[in-house]
Amino acid sequence: MNILTDGKGTQSPNAAGRPGADGAPNRSKLRVFVMDLWCIIPYYTAHLCTSLKEQNVEVVLGSISYHFDPACFEKVGLKNDPGVLDIVGKFRIRQPMLRRGLKFVESCINMAVLPLRFALDKPDIIHVQYIPLVEEGLPMELWLLRAARLMGIKLVYTVHNELPMDTGVRHANTFRRVYQLMDALICHTAAAKDAVVSKYGVDLNRISVIPHGPLFNDAARPSMDKARAVAGVAADETVVLWQGWIKPYKGIDFLLDGWKLVAARAPKAKLVIAGSGDAALMQDIRAKVAALGIEDSVRLDLRFVPPEELPSFYTAADIVVYPYREITTSGALMTALSYGKAIVATRLPYFEESVGSAGAALIVDYGDEQALASALLQFIEDPHYRDQIGARAARLAQTSSTEWLEIARETRRCYEQVCGLTQRAVAE
Repeated sequence: MNILTDGKGTQSPNAAGRPGADGAPNRSKLRVFVMDLWCIIPYYTAHLCTSLKEQNVEVVLGSISYHFDPACFEKVGLKNDPGVLDIVGKFRIRQPMLRRGLKFVESCINMAVLPLRFALDKPDIIHVQYIPLVEEGLPMELWLLRAARLMGIKLVYTVHNELPMDTGVRHANTFRRVYQLMDALICHTAAAKDAVVSKYGVDLNRISVIPHGPLFNDAARPSMDKARAVAGVAADETVVLWQGWIKPYKGIDFLLDGWKLVAARAPKAKLVIAGSGDAALMQDIRAKVAALGIEDSVRLDLRFVPPEELPSFYTAADIVVYPYREITTSGALMTALSYGKAIVATRLPYFEESVGSAGAALIVDYGDEQALASALLQFIEDPHYRDQIGARAARLAQTSSTEWLEIARETRRCYEQVCGLTQRAVAE
């Protein structure tokens, strides 16, 4: 039996999840299972869960440990709970195929047990962050979610990507079914909401627009000298930073082609590419830098950059670049804004809505190498203009509703609507 407050400071006994006469949970504290079983976005879920707890939401973080940073949840006072097994993520298994195979076995065991756990101790909501097996054509995650729905558990899904990146429209029909299964969807921008409504026939009333919060912006920031030493760049170089997980859709090939034009005109400019990814992709990047003859102006730091080092890279940067071919949202962009950096990004709805309309970035067409080079050179050759745009970015970060506590408040409102705790309930 759970003892939970009734919202007036008194305590009332209540069976876990027992509904009132209208079918809504009869208690003030919502119980939510935040589902990222493969630990795809650990830092986002960590921020979300800690902030939801401050909004009187009882959260279970349904995730294994993050294999690159096994203590990342513990560092912020969270305990993850994927089901019954959390072994693979605690070992730094270097072989990706072996690691993925073991994670698959582990996740299948966890998903087999979770329906029994939910039956015995039912959450009000499962808040889905990622379902990677669905992207591979495997149905186990959908089986789990359908079983949960049969138990009366509400389903909320955050649309981090409209469709899996680098897959075209191959999964469009699958994700149409996923979106229709959910009681509510959370999109990070109005553009993403419009896309989900127009392409997948989702009822507008089932969608909440809640921004993506900044990541790694609350860590201590080093001095410029120390930051540049960590980033491996000289004090007199103008630094352009690309940082993140290396994926084809993130446009590094396009960036390098544009950078060749920049390097010919700006000998004191340095492009830093910091991040990890598939070994073949990283080798392709090294080979392309050599083939273009730009080794002297490019620093490749192709590894997992631990969170404690990221403030050094962003502090050291003068410009941050997002040459993406496609994107629905980007935590890295929110980080650059919080550091007040001049930004160059491609003409995608997310970037145009988030920074382009506010004049906090220069926007170029993907694939236009000359336009990309011109935008970068404009910042490199005009420090005063660069500082102006960086100041706009910093003001945008301060004035936009991207604080995690506000994000948690809006997320709780979405939960309340789904559970019928507000007058404006989300349509089934």
